[in-house]
Order: sequence, then structure tokens, then C-alpha cells
Amino acid sequence: MSVNPPSLRPDLARAKLQKNLRDGQPTIGMVSLGCPKALVDSERILTRLRAEGYGVSPDYSGADAVIVNTCGFLDSAKAESLEAIGEALNENGKVIVTGCLGANPEYISGAHPSVLAVTGPHQYEQVLDAVHQAVPAKPDPFIDLMPAANISLTPRHYSYLKISEGCNHSCAFCIIPSLRGKLASRRIDAVLREAEKLINGQRAKDYGDAYHNHNRIAVGWNEIIKGAMVSHGYLTAAHVALMMDWVKTSRLIETIDHTDSWLDKAGYTALGAEFTHKETPNGKITNGNVRSKK
Repeated sequence: MSVNPPSLRPDLARAKLQKNLRDGQPTIGMVSLGCPKALVDSERILTRLRAEGYGVSPDYSGADAVIVNTCGFLDSAKAESLEAIGEALNENGKVIVTGCLGANPEYISGAHPSVLAVTGPHQYEQVLDAVHQAVPAKPDPFIDLMPAANISLTPRHYSYLKISEGCNHSCAFCIIPSLRGKLASRRIDAVLREAEKLINGQRAKDYGDAYHNHNRIAVGWNEIIKGAMVSHGYLTAAHVALMMDWVKTSRLIETIDHTDSWLDKAGYTALGAEFTHKETPNGKITNGNVRSKK
């Protein structure tokens, strides 16, 4: 398997990564396993590296080194992490390991002694130090002076926002406290700032202004609900499909070339037609969910 993201991280394959690398630009590959918190850690590491002049490679062969962000929660997750590390070593040779399984470096080095470095979860600085040692940065004095936009490894329609880390409970069946430490929460203002950046950043470019979209959705939904009350006295499945169709239409008003919204809109339209055929004239649904008109 020479391509890293599609198999080990399906959503990374759909992320918007830098396509045009400059001559001599060092590149880093990333394999991110485990929970959404680990995924956020991977995003932060890649964002920091890009700000220092590194490119992000979508495959092993194009990377100067590979970071494997591991999971150590279950035995199956440990096995998957060790397999991913071994694959990265075979395909690339220069591998830096981080994440929850990195909390037990002897376990990793015992299975794969040739890894360059092992760090624990959310140890960003140690990961960066290991990358600097393995692949020295070559920043562009003009481009890399500009702040780098955050790298998102999720599909365009959602992002993860980390608000806390760790756990204060000591459940006998759970190793999270030993892997990620005691509970530590972020400040509310920091969470709100990041949420605003997520909404008004790339998402706004893809789907349009959130406030305007929601206003248009509210207007359309009010009309649909009014019509449903007049014709049926309640909302049917077809009305809900129409409401979801209007969500996509509202987005397309500002981003007419967004293909995903067109596809979603077509899907909801088809569902609405299907639901209409399932509903009998007296308001009963033929699939067993019965709600009669009064």
C-alpha cells in the first residue's frame, strides 16, 4: 500500500492539501489513527509544520518523513498502530511516532526499533523537534513569513473542535487517564474564537455566509411549515425532505458551483418524491409509521 491517507485515514484523502510544492521544499506525511482528539492533534502538528515551511505529502513516496499518530486504547488499536508504523517504515523508512501508544515508548521500540522518535499524546513541541532533526526546515523568506491557515483533515462539511483533554475518573476498565492525563479544559473565549474561525474560514468559502444562510433557511422553512399546516395539519416526511432541500438551495445561492450541495439537493428531491408516493390520501404512511389527519 503506497498511498497513506485513503486506507489509513479516509478523510485525509478528501482534505485540501497543498498541491504545488516549491523546489526543495521538505515534505511530511501523516497517518492519524484513533479518536477525534488525536485527529485534532494531527491537524495542529501539520499546521505548525506548514507554518515553518514544510509541505504535506498525501503518500509515503513523496514524503521526506512520516508521522504516525497512534491509538493505544484497545488491543486491536495497538495492533493497528504497530501495523501502520511497520508499513510506514517499509514504504518510507523515516518514521516519527506520536499519540497515545507513544506513552509507552518501550512497547513501540520493542516492535520497531528503527523509528526515529517516540512521543506521547499532544506533545506537539517534541514532535516538531523530532521533525527538525530528521528533516531540517527550509523556509521561504517571503511566503513563509505569512501566517499559515489551519490544516483540516476532515471533509469540508464538518470539523472537530477540542474543548478538553484527559479525564479525572479512575475507572478500572479505562486507560484514558493514564494515556491523556487529568482533565484539562480550554478557556471558553478560546473555544469561541476557534469556532468562529471554523465557521467563517474555509466553511464560509464553501457554503457562504452562515448568518445569511440561516436567515434564508428560516424564511423558507416558515413557508414550508405554513403550507404543511394548511394542507395536512402536521409535517410529513415529504415536508422534511423539502426543508432539507431548501437548506442546500440556500447555500447554493452564494456558492452556485458547490457540487456537493447540488448532489445533496438532488438526493433530498428524490426522497421527497419517494415519501409522497408512500403517503396515502388520508395522511397515513404505508411503511407502518401511521399518523392520521384529524
